[in-house]
Amino acid sequence: MPPQKREVGRVENKKSDSVESCAGKRDTCDSLKSSGTNRKTTLAQQPEKKASSSRVQQLGDFELKKKLGKGGMGEVFLARQVSLDRMVALKTLSRDLSKRDDFVKRFLREARSMAKLDHPNVVKVYAVDSFKGIHFAAIEYIDGKSVQAWLDKLGSFSIGDSVHIALVCAEALRNAHDLTLVHRDVKPDNILITSKGVVKVADFGLAKAMDEDVSMTQSGTGLGTPLYMAPEQARSAKHVDQRCDIYALG
Repeated sequence: MPPQKREVGRVENKKSDSVESCAGKRDTCDSLKSSGTNRKTTLAQQPEKKASSSRVQQLGDFELKKKLGKGGMGEVFLARQVSLDRMVALKTLSRDLSKRDDFVKRFLREARSMAKLDHPNVVKVYAVDSFKGIHFAAIEYIDGKSVQAWLDKLGSFSIGDSVHIALVCAEALRNAHDLTLVHRDVKPDNILITSKGVVKVADFGLAKAMDEDVSMTQSGTGLGTPLYMAPEQARSAKHVDQRCDIYALG
């Protein structure tokens, strides 16, 4: 089935060129569609440990379930939004950085940038708030694997699935570019495939408005992942625009 005929953002079952046939692995489709407990989560959401105490830990409306990961600015937790009874990924800013106005501004800017995006193939931001001095953002929780995790497992995708994933990502990025947002860190780790086969672009944490003051993103530095960065992006954040995302996508 041609990519444009597929259901939006979904990697489908097909004998010749679906994810089932990637690198000739017979069990791929079952693994992709399975939500079994033995399947790895994405690197960004891989469980590390449960909350450190038996008592319920809560940030405002969000009940922390377990720690999913840690980044340069804080930690990510699997949490339940009590009022709506839904699971989310809760991205928190560390206590130390929460005391610094510059980092709080950057954190809020990133969350607001992501919240502008309303596309079926972009991970959504539900809310941004603070509780007892800790700033956090509630983000759509993705039960699945990154493209990088699948590449590590399979070695490669079929041509059909490679084209489909690229087209879905290109459409998602075009939506961001139409809103004058640049992702700046497009890479296999930031492209997720849900347990139902839906492709999602994640981690707009480095997203930048094209007309934004570059001082907010450390002017004069190259932000992103070196292997996928356009040369001008590596030289300076001042020269970043939508073409850098196109370069990274390949």
